[in-house]
Amino acid sequence: MAATDYQEFAKRAKSVLWRQDQGKDKPHWDRWKARIEFLNSPAGGGFTKPQAIIRASKEFPCLQRLFREYDVSSYDPTPDSHPQLVMKKDIEPTGTLADVLCENIKQSYRESLQWAIEAAGQYQRTGKKPLSCPCDTAYYLYQQAITEPKDFLGRVGQIESKGVGESAEDKDARRAGKRSIKEIELMLEGMLSDDGE
Repeated sequence: MAATDYQEFAKRAKSVLWRQDQGKDKPHWDRWKARIEFLNSPAGGGFTKPQAIIRASKEFPCLQRLFREYDVSSYDPTPDSHPQLVMKKDIEPTGTLADVLCENIKQSYRESLQWAIEAAGQYQRTGKKPLSCPCDTAYYLYQQAITEPKDFLGRVGQIESKGVGESAEDKDARRAGKRSIKEIELMLEGMLSDDGE
């Protein structure tokens, strides 16, 4: 395991803990630092600084997802503690499309996007990859969601705001709704001008 995994883990842990509390007081950060100091001391087990950081981080629910993202197992002085944690070393590789059954279902881009979001959420939560996918597009979106989550969520926001991938019926309904609103506005304007005369 590369030291960079540990370094990135430690950086992310500090960032997450710092953002946990608003204002000047940072009780989460302070508790984490105190726990590390204790574990690093002879009374707390005399762990090295990296070992103390990993062991202390296991005790903070807001940091537990980081164990799925970084392989810090070689710095873990108590690997049997917190068995509920999903560790990166225990997660199956995401695999390739050849490993995943493609059902070849014809569906809209929006439906593929929805499937990708749900499958990526399950993967991030449990570490389990999907056994099948509705179509190649959905699987491609899923891969983007797990490998580039920030970029993917930015694209999802753009798609949602522009209505990309809507079915023809949805687009027609949206256009009809806009026309109706415009007609109502024009009628109200006419009524107001009639009242003013």
